[in-house]
Amino acid sequence: MEKECASQPKDISRSDTGPRPKRSSSSEYRSGDFNLGRSPVLSDLGEIPSVSLEYFKSAALPPRRQQIDITKLKESLQRDATVWSNTSKRWAEFETDPKKSGKHEDETFKSLSKVFDAVVREASKTAGTPAKLRFASRHLAAPISGRTNSTCPSAYLLLVGKKGADAPEDKKAHTSEGLPDSWDDIAVSFEFKKGTEGIADSKDKVIWNLQHIMRSDPCRRATFGVTIENTEMRFWFTCRAVTPVSKSFNFCTVSGHPEHLIHFFCSLAFAEDHELGWDPTTQRVCVGGKIQYNIIVHIDGGKDLVYQTTRVIYDYSADALSGHGTRVFEARLLFLNGTSVKDAKPVVLKDSRRDCDRDREDIILNQIFADLQKHKGPEQEEEARKNFLTVLAAGNVMVDGNIDSTDCLLRGSNLSTDRAPHPVPVDEVPKGKPIWSGEGSIPIFRFAPYSTKHSRVHHRTHFRLVFKEVCQSIYELRTLDTAFATLEDVRKALQLLHSVDWVHRDTSASNVLRWGQIGKLGDLEYAKHVDSITSHEARMGTLNPMACEVEAQNYLF
Repeated sequence: MEKECASQPKDISRSDTGPRPKRSSSSEYRSGDFNLGRSPVLSDLGEIPSVSLEYFKSAALPPRRQQIDITKLKESLQRDATVWSNTSKRWAEFETDPKKSGKHEDETFKSLSKVFDAVVREASKTAGTPAKLRFASRHLAAPISGRTNSTCPSAYLLLVGKKGADAPEDKKAHTSEGLPDSWDDIAVSFEFKKGTEGIADSKDKVIWNLQHIMRSDPCRRATFGVTIENTEMRFWFTCRAVTPVSKSFNFCTVSGHPEHLIHFFCSLAFAEDHELGWDPTTQRVCVGGKIQYNIIVHIDGGKDLVYQTTRVIYDYSADALSGHGTRVFEARLLFLNGTSVKDAKPVVLKDSRRDCDRDREDIILNQIFADLQKHKGPEQEEEARKNFLTVLAAGNVMVDGNIDSTDCLLRGSNLSTDRAPHPVPVDEVPKGKPIWSGEGSIPIFRFAPYSTKHSRVHHRTHFRLVFKEVCQSIYELRTLDTAFATLEDVRKALQLLHSVDWVHRDTSASNVLRWGQIGKLGDLEYAKHVDSITSHEARMGTLNPMACEVEAQNYLF
């Protein structure tokens, strides 16, 4: 039975949700340079909730295998003198605090791999299955990535079996040690500091690592991180709704509760891929020397369609850690319920997440057509369809028998209302200038005052739509007469919406499309009937066409 994410409460405070543009559209962020991009990433992320270790283990971490008893495992490890020093009551590899080691930072924490190996080796005796992750510490050999990235994690937990295929350019990076590691295979990224003076830097770097994984890999639903400052360790997690960090603990000594680290390693090392944050419905493949993706669209009737992407149309929204993570591909139907499909026509596949209390775009579109038929008649409704996109397939993404949502990723656990925000300093926001940040993205104008504190987590449901029309955006049109004809068709579409008391609420140039000789209006995910009484704390939209009073959150005239 399909399970939807939990419904959201209706008593929403809307006093502090002024508009703000995403700084991840800036040229500084999109350069891939950590030093330039760290401020936009932190600014877009907003509040980072600090949660208890017990909450993190019960909500964010994969369920621990029942056969693994952490208490017995800890006792067994402590009986091994090569793993645990009963003299100093700490891990044998960390006889002294890291800040007193006298070694380079990377060399000091490289010993953590031996702790991981010892934990996994002992846990494997009862888990009944080999570990799926291995510890890698290669600070001088940066993992390869499909997107520019100037950083390398201090260490990481890596899949034992590679995820998907290698592109020819990946094989060019072949070294004497074999193919380099890939960001696509990293489950957990670590950042180390021997002292406490670099705390802010390690936090910034681990957040950047989380961001890079989520933005660059369409196969990812969530990912994990770890920061260590001397003996203090914190766990990190991110999905598209929230990025919580655990309270710190001393991982070295018996008084600091090393069982938290043992639990962390065991939960992740023996987890299934989807529990580690990968999407089992998206497969990375190499086609004609280029990386593409085979994506399953599960239709609400039970059929499964597999589409293979041919190019990326839009992935701007995936750059932000918190948000819809929208990616739009041109694709072709590959399999229909397991049967190969030949000579399929190109279509558009939209992979996105909607707020759990919003309808899916195809449902909204059907409601609009039903109102047009009711109030304008079937002929007018049929004519109106020409100026909107045609949905060929639609459905929620299914993972392990459940509808994929951020609520499910957190196992239905709500954050405490009295949680404290984790302090991460953000550089002063610069004055915005119009920046065009690539295909499918929007320019940024000035920054409006805002508050990033919300009363609750805005959970999102993962869904996919397939559209018949592979359109051109108005930015791609080369003649004025074609552009004005397209705008006229879109004006008709808006007029039809208004005639049956519907409002688009996200009208912008990026939603003005052309297919053949017809202009079409896209992105109706925020469309609403004027009589609707629903409201949302987190309001989204495009800043450029926004009314100045809405932007300023005040009447100006």
